[in-house]
Amino acid sequence: MTVIFAPVLRDEGLSKAVANVEALVKKLKGKVVDKSQEGKQSFSYPVAKYHEGIYVFWNLELPSMVAPEFEDGLKHQKGVLRQLLVRIDK
Repeated sequence: MTVIFAPVLRDEGLSKAVANVEALVKKLKGKVVDKSQEGKQSFSYPVAKYHEGIYVFWNLELPSMVAPEFEDGLKHQKGVLRQLLVRIDK
C-alpha cells in the first residue's frame, strides 16, 4: 500500500498520521509486515493544491473482506492526499 501525505506535516504530525494508519490496520485485524518512508517527492501535477508529498509504503496482511472499509477509513484520515491499496496474489 502506498499513502501520500501532505507536505505540511512535520515530524510529529507525520508520525501521528502514520500511527493512525497503522492503528486502522490493527483495528481491522490486519498486520503491518514492513514499512518504508521515502520522504518528499515532487508531483507531475498539483494534488489538492500541493506540488509535492511525503510517500510512505507499507506491506500489509489484511483480510480482503475489509479492504473497502480500510480504503474508506484512509480517505478520512487527516493529511492523506492519495492512497493506493494493491492485492498481491501468493
